[in-house]
Order: sequence, then C-alpha cells, then structure tokens
Amino acid sequence: MDVLHPWALLGLGLIAPAVWLAIATRTAAPRWRRVLATALRVAAVAALVLAVAQARLVRRSDKLCVTVLVDQSKSVDPSQRQQAQQSLRMTLRALEPDRQTAVVDFGGRSVLRQLPSGIRSLPDAQGEFARDFTDIGQAVRLALSIAPPDAANRIVLLTDGNDTVAESTAMAAAAMARQAGVPVDVFVLGGATAGDVRVERLLAEPQVQADQPFTVSAVIHSDRDRTVRLSLTRRGQIVDLSADPGQPDKTVRLKAGANLVPVSVERIGQGGFYDYEVVVDAAGGDPAEANNRSTALVRVMGKPSVLIVDGSPEGRQGANLYEALRGAEVAVRQVGPEGFPASMLEFNYHDCVILSDVPADALGAPQMELARQWVRAGGGLVWIGGERSFGPGGYSHTPIEDIAPVSCDTERYIERASLALAIAIDQSGSMGMPVAGSTTKMDLANNGAAAAIRLLDHRDEAGVVMVDTHYKWITHPAIQTMTPPAQKRLVDDVLANQPGGGGIYCHTALKAALDELARARASSKHIILFADADDSEQQEGCVEMVTDARRHGVTVSVIGLGRDQSGNDSGFLKRVARAGEGRVYFTDDPRKLPTLFVRDVALAARNAFIEPKDGITPALVAVAASGDVDPICRGLGGLPRLRGQVATTLKGRATLLMHGPRPDDPLLAKWQYGLGKTVAWTSDARGKWAGQWVSWEGFSKFWLQVVRWAMRNANLDSPVTGWVQVNGQRGSITADAIDPTGEPMNDLALEALVVSSDPDTPPQQTPLRLVGPGRYEGQFQADRVGAYIVTLVDGAGTPVDATGAVMSYSPEYRVREPDRAALAEMAHISGGRVLTDLNDLFAPTGADVFTYTPIALPLVALAMVLFFSDIVVRRFVLPETVLRWLTPARRRQADPAALGRLRRQRSARKAAEPSPVAVALDAQAARRPAATAEEEDDAAAPAVRRPPAPPAADSSGGGMAARLRAAKQRAQEQIREKGQNGRP
Repeated sequence: MDVLHPWALLGLGLIAPAVWLAIATRTAAPRWRRVLATALRVAAVAALVLAVAQARLVRRSDKLCVTVLVDQSKSVDPSQRQQAQQSLRMTLRALEPDRQTAVVDFGGRSVLRQLPSGIRSLPDAQGEFARDFTDIGQAVRLALSIAPPDAANRIVLLTDGNDTVAESTAMAAAAMARQAGVPVDVFVLGGATAGDVRVERLLAEPQVQADQPFTVSAVIHSDRDRTVRLSLTRRGQIVDLSADPGQPDKTVRLKAGANLVPVSVERIGQGGFYDYEVVVDAAGGDPAEANNRSTALVRVMGKPSVLIVDGSPEGRQGANLYEALRGAEVAVRQVGPEGFPASMLEFNYHDCVILSDVPADALGAPQMELARQWVRAGGGLVWIGGERSFGPGGYSHTPIEDIAPVSCDTERYIERASLALAIAIDQSGSMGMPVAGSTTKMDLANNGAAAAIRLLDHRDEAGVVMVDTHYKWITHPAIQTMTPPAQKRLVDDVLANQPGGGGIYCHTALKAALDELARARASSKHIILFADADDSEQQEGCVEMVTDARRHGVTVSVIGLGRDQSGNDSGFLKRVARAGEGRVYFTDDPRKLPTLFVRDVALAARNAFIEPKDGITPALVAVAASGDVDPICRGLGGLPRLRGQVATTLKGRATLLMHGPRPDDPLLAKWQYGLGKTVAWTSDARGKWAGQWVSWEGFSKFWLQVVRWAMRNANLDSPVTGWVQVNGQRGSITADAIDPTGEPMNDLALEALVVSSDPDTPPQQTPLRLVGPGRYEGQFQADRVGAYIVTLVDGAGTPVDATGAVMSYSPEYRVREPDRAALAEMAHISGGRVLTDLNDLFAPTGADVFTYTPIALPLVALAMVLFFSDIVVRRFVLPETVLRWLTPARRRQADPAALGRLRRQRSARKAAEPSPVAVALDAQAARRPAATAEEEDDAAAPAVRRPPAPPAADSSGGGMAARLRAAKQRAQEQIREKGQNGRP
C-alpha cells in the first residue's frame, strides 16, 4: 500500500491524544470494555488519516498495451503505409491474452481508430485526418490519454517524421511520454521521392505602384539535373513567356538542388490584387505533381477596380451603371451572375462589387459567404434593387442580407392581403441522397420550406404535406394560422422530416393541398409543388385540376429538382405552373433550394414592392450632427421621381440617406460591416422604376459618389506596409511603419484581420507587436490550402494596408525525405527504440508495472463503523443473559469448597449489618417526643407491661457492630408490641 499525500500521515499523531483521553477518563466500566473502546477509537483515527492521505493498494501487473500511431498524411507513401499495417495485422493474430492494442490515425488531426483491447484484428481507418498536415505531438498526447493504468504501455509511431506543425511539439510530447513511463518506439515510413520536382516558392514584390515594373521569380527544387517547362498565369490568364506566339511556355534547365529561376517582368496599370501562379511540367514523370505549382500575391496601388454583376433582363441595368462610371477615375467591368467572384482571390481583384438585380439562387450559398467575409475584411458592396433583388430575389436569411444595411423583412406592411400557403414536398427515396457531407436533398428541401414559412406572420396560414405514393401532413390541423408558437412548431416538424420511398404522386399532392386550402380563410391562396424533374408520377389530370383551382383564386408555383431542358418531366411541371399562373424554377444544385422557396413566397405574399400610383418622390435625410446631407448625396438637387421600389426594413445601426413614400421606407441606406462598407439602393437603375433617373444629369455623379464611399480604401498615403508568409500551419505577418520623414513609428496599435479563401474558416484577428524600430509582427493559424487576405488596422479601426499570401499546396509535399534524425531523437527522449520491423512489437518493456487501487472511500466507511462501535462499547451495557452466553463454560463451573466459604462470609457480613428496617425505626423513635403521664392514663388502650429495658451498651466497647445489633433487637421488639396491641 502507498499514499498519494504523505504529508497527511502527520495526522497519525492524533492517536496519542486519543489514548491519553481514554486512560484519563475514569468510568465504572469493566477494564476489558475500556480497552476495547480505546482500540476502536485508535483504529477509526488511523483509517480516517489514511483516507485523507489517499491510500492505494499496490500490486504488480504483467499486462502490456501497445498504442500504434499511423501517419495518414499525404507525405507518406501509401504502399509503405499499407505494408506496415499488413505486418501489424499479422502480429495481432498471435496476440497473447495479457496483451492489448490501440490504434490512432493522424495527420493534422488525430482520430481514435481502436480503443485498448485484446482484439486480434485491425479495423480499417475511418474519419477526417486533415491529410494536408502532420501533427505528431497531438497523436502522442492522445495515445497517452487512452493508456490503461493497469498495464505497461508503449507507443509505436509509424511515420516519416515530417511534422508540419513544429518539431518542438513532438519533442515535448516525447518528454511527456517519458515522464509517464511510456516509451515511444518509431518505425520509419518513406515517401515516393524518385524524380520529384517541386516549386518551393514564387517570389514577387507584395506591393507595387501602378506601371512600376517588377520581377516574378520561382525557387524550384529538383532531385537531379533535368529540363522542365514553366507556364505562368495572371488572374487565371496565361502570360506569354516565350518569343514563339504559339508556345507561351518557357523551357528551363534545372540543376540538382534548389534553383532560382526568373520567370517574367511585369508592369500593370490597373490597381487591385493580382495572383500569379507558376506551373512546372517535369518531363519524364513526377511522383507528386501537386507540389509543381506555387502562387504569389501582388497588390498594385493604382486606379480602383469596380465589378458590376447584373442579373436584369438583357443586362440593361448594368449597362446604365457601366456608362455612368466608365468616364470616372475607376476601372469598371460588367459581368452576368455567372461572373460573380467564386473565390477570395477573385473578390480581391476589385475594390467594390455592385450586385444589380441578381436573384440569390444565381449565386449560391458558398459565394455569398465569401462575399460576407470579403466585406468584413474591407471590401465594398453596393446592392441595387429590382424585381429579383432583396426579398423577391430570395435573399432572406442569407449572408448578403446580413451585410446589407436593410433587411428583407416586410412584416410591417399591414395593408397587404393575408396568404394561405400549402407546400407539397417530394419525399421519395431519392431525396435521401447526400449532397454535401451528411446533408441530403431532403434536408435542403426542408430548410427551404422552413425558410419560406418564417417569412409569414400572424395574418397568414400555412401547412406542409410530404408526398411519395401517399401524402402526410406535417401538423394537425393541416393548415394553421401562423401565430408564433404554431409557426415555430411547424418549422421544427418540417426540419425533422425524413425521406420515404417511391416517387412523387403529383395528382395526390395537388389534390391534398387544394382540399385543405378550401377550408382556409385567407384572401389569397398559393401552392408550391416541389418535385423531381426526372421522376414526377401521376401526371394525369393535374393541369386540369390546377386550371379549375385558379378560377377559385388559388395560384400554383413549381420548383423542379433537375435541368430545365433535360428533365424528363420538366415540360409537365412548366404546364402546371402556367395553368396555376405561378412561377417555375429549375435547379440541378440542391443547395439553391432554400433561396427558391423564399423567393417564391416573397412574391406570392404580394408585399415585395412599393408602387404607388402617383410614384415616389425621394426624400433626402439630413445628418443629425451637422444638419447637412451625407457626402454620398452632397450636391444632388432636383431628384427625379421613381415609379417603385422593393419593400425592405432599415436595420438599427444603419444610416438612412433617402426614403420613399414613408419615412420607414428606406430607399438609400449605408453602414459599415466589419472593416468594409455596404450601400443599399432599393429601387432599380433601369426603365421599369428609375426611367427618369437614368436620363437625369446627376445620374453619373450620384453613382460615382456611392461607389467612392463604398469601395475599399486604397491607402496610397499610408505609412504602413505589410507582407505575409505561410509556413507549415502558421502564417507570419510583418509590417513596417515609416513616417514621411523616414522615422520609424513605434507607438502604433496595429491589428490584423485574416480572412481565408475557405468559406468554412472563420476570420481571425491577431494583434501585432513591436519587435524593432518601426517593425511589427504577428502570427495566425493557416490550416487550409488557399489564399489568406490580411487587412492591417490601426488603433482607430481604420484599415491602413491590405496584403496576403497563398498556400499553394499542402506542406506535406514540401519535404519528401523521411526525417530520421527527428524520429531517433524522439525515441531517445522517451526511452524508446528505432524499429526495423514490427515483429517484436509486444516485447516486454523491462520495467516493473504496478496497478493502484484507491481505497480512500472504503477507509472512510470503515472509520465510521469503528467510530460508532466505540460509542456502543462505551455507552451500552449488555444484558445478563448475553453476558452469560458470552462467558466461557469453564468460567461458569464453581469450586464447591470455595463456594461454601463465600456463602459463610456473606452470612457473617449479613448478620453484622443492621437491617434497613431497624435503622429506619430507630430513627423514627429518636424523633418522637416523650409522652406525659396524663396522656398515658387517658389512653384508650390497656396498659401493657413492658419488659425491663436492657442495660445500656457500653459506649466504650462493642463498637459499631454491637450498636447495630441492639438497634435491630429494639426494632424487632417494637414490631412484636404492635402486633400484640392490634390483636383483639
């Protein structure tokens, strides 16, 4: 036995006071009782002290557990990894009973494949290991955390040793393992390196002025002398590197080792970010082509760039904006919805993006999320209305709505008609197919229906029916008024719905929806039929039924999952929508379903647009502080009338610049989102609503002022210049701050906002610390391949510079040779071995292993039992029968002679002692007063002759015994006299 807290054993000193107290206390209890009580008290104190000291039982163990760590990163040759695992499987087949195995797979993330057990088979690896990185230290720490305490433990590491996090973390984990008594054995896995060529880095100035020449160079590593061809792209466009017009590539002769190769001399006149990518074509093959490319970012300080993304018919709205901005000091480009930036790099080509009458389903959720992150990092967005923008465009609850100064909520428009909505959703078996990860088509359809329901309010009614070969309403009753509790319940039930089987029966779905809508009380009624464009069954009679329903005020829209032209049943779905005078949408991307549902409901509710008969006169709103108008509207007079606008609601922190018919109808609003700025114009920029604005002489000035306010600050005069490098899983930021006189600025409070090109990676904020005169540095996490855009911000929250870097490929491809030295060092630190095979995986460690069983709680229970036993022994007396039963028989047998002597001695003592009665009578007689002679004569009782009193005892002789005998005799005589007097 041992204890965890030896200092607590000092409490055993309390035993001495306990013993002294027992001895010093005088009680009438027998000696054996006192001794037993003292012993119980001492034992209770000892048990309690051992419990406080956390006593444990110790015993030797012969068990052995080996935890195998398998490197799943991309730098390891898959064939070598498979061969090692096969050897491990063969070893496990002969596993002894007292041997256990655990398996951990790791890359940048460690995943437990098998807990410690005696299973003689090895399951296949499963999970997400982040194969682009390697974190050996994390894997070792996970192995230590699952090591069974009742066995000797060993870790076997199967890896190439190329840690992309930091080698120091692996060494620290090895030291932790040694402290825990767990050796780390290493088995080296190699990578495929023969013939490898890799681009270490593409070098270019991080920031240049417009029209300033700069050189783009590449650092290329080759394992031998060879000839390769280089190609270069700028913003995805091929750069001509050769004099031959038909061959833009460049031939380069490489030597073994590192080569610095000048690639191109560039000169750019338009401002913005430019990404250059070089690609090496290695003749003769390359085992890892992923590392044959590298990307560099260059920021050109010049004319700002504006991108117009227009979704209006024939692009007329975008053309008007293009003409308005073309002559200004900005570079303008117009594209359709398909040209909306699809990566963080593409967003950073521009300083401002104008989103003009583009529906949400034309963009997609990932692109909208990228737009939000780009604006937060300092980009500028202008959102222009139209029939397919804001709420009617399906933007409710999207990232674009989040960054805008207005929301698509129109609940305050109480004059609109109430709506009864029935949504019929295909829940056939095909809807259970996954789309992205674990998300299925059914999940996205449910999300779309839920988003549509959230647009409704207490005036509306809604219900959702799920249909395959039968129908099932989500709630009962089927159509319910959308009070807040009912709306929440319906949304929750819809999101919980799961796919069924078979195909969708369209006739069954439409009939079920029409039957329930007939009972609804709303003034307008609408059906959304969601069906598979390739598998819509039971088509007979649907068009006729919908035509009849339209005569009763019911409209029908259709959302088809599939392509418009190639879908087998797309023509039928179009006819249904046409007969129901609704809208029809087709998409082969299930991720766009939520925006389509929202878009249709916003239009069906007929509260999306404000179109007064007499038009809208824009009203400028003064800035409260100065009484003047905002700089965006400065110098604008005689604002033309508008024929309409999209209904929206101003957000709380936004600034209202113009409003429509009512002060709460925002027409022009702005605000800052993160480091970026957004502007919302809720009318359009073409003839439908803003025809007079297009021909207005202030049209160009107005839009130029809007764009200038929203665009990213060029910071041409900023004293801060920054650049970024990415190594492993860490990015390093360096910034130099030099004032115009050339003096370093050492008192700045700089912070960096880092945005990744991966939409799932949240932005990072990191402070920069002063490390030298005018030089500041900081770091950020770089655990994704792609671009990292860094915006530097001063203490006032103002952006002072923007830069970035690109992780072109996984760090796993940067070094292809095993790091044998690092692995040997890990084994040495932990007390392990460098293995050449896996046959002796379960060889004894040579160290004694003990198991420890805590007994603190049992000791506490024992102390309580002993304590109460002490009380029982001291305070309670056992009955005579129990004592007689407990006394041994030999002690109950008496010696006759001794018994006779004891009886005679008792009789003698009894004769010598006065009777208690005699003593009492003598005391009474002594207190009685002497009777007079007259009283004696008058006594009724006859005189009794008394015997003469015995002579008085000599007070000098006889002692106490004589006096007691005399008292006894007198008492007896008095008793006899009373008996005689009372006799008749």
